[in-house]
Amino acid sequence: MCALDFRRACPKVLFMRYIRLSVFLTLLIVAWSTVAQQQSTSPTATVTKYCQLDFNGARTRSETFEKLDHMVLWHTEPGWDVARLVRSYKIVSVRTTGTRSAVTVEYDVIGDVEGGEQLTKNPHKERVVFSLELGDKEWVWHGENPVLVKSGRAWRIKSPVQKPTTAR
Repeated sequence: MCALDFRRACPKVLFMRYIRLSVFLTLLIVAWSTVAQQQSTSPTATVTKYCQLDFNGARTRSETFEKLDHMVLWHTEPGWDVARLVRSYKIVSVRTTGTRSAVTVEYDVIGDVEGGEQLTKNPHKERVVFSLELGDKEWVWHGENPVLVKSGRAWRIKSPVQKPTTAR
């Protein structure tokens, strides 16, 4: 049994308290850093990743659209009969106010491909403004139904829902 001055009488108790406190603080720091990482995703990073996946053809097939689900606020991708063929893209401006952001992307367009076969050449520069919101909801699929659920806080693209813009 411990005496009133337990620091000298019960070193095992002190050691166990020290271990518990250390474990608690470690878990707290890990949890805090995970939340901070989720919140630190920027509108620029979100649009860059979206454009990169789109450029590589992720939006041209329904099997690969799920790679983009967590980045957008629409729950289904339309069945596109046309895709925009581009040479390159770049972010030209970002404007953020609170939980809303506008990211402007400039595409170097080659033309449109209809039905996966016929290329209609129309070389030009085109600017698209992506509207984003910082929030904690995203669409997930439960069976065949989309459901809006609470998720990690992140920037997600609200609009526009435009035809696929790909290099393929």
